[in-house]
Amino acid sequence: MAYAFVPGVRAKINGLFSNSDSEPILSPSEVREHPNQYLGEKITIEGYYLPVWGICEKTLGNDPYSEIVYVKNASNFNLIGGGEYRFTGVLEQSETYVWCGVCLNLLEVEAV
Repeated sequence: MAYAFVPGVRAKINGLFSNSDSEPILSPSEVREHPNQYLGEKITIEGYYLPVWGICEKTLGNDPYSEIVYVKNASNFNLIGGGEYRFTGVLEQSETYVWCGVCLNLLEVEAV
């Protein structure tokens, strides 16, 4: 099974992970709307994922399956029950497309 990460309303997950005030918690949509504001910043991203089968091709437009963010030096990467995920890292760039595969490859995350 692979995972496609999709934008969505940020889910508050209290008590499971720590996050300092200097690391904003954002949704993928917030990062997409203001990518330059967070470029090079250490941020925590929360959102939703959907299990998918097969290969997804690149999409354009407002397709809810078409969003992904790239980070480097990620930590605290977690898939959470109920279709949620959270990870912390330094935002490297933001693109819009779907790529189905292993989660860490999907996010192109460098482990700490």
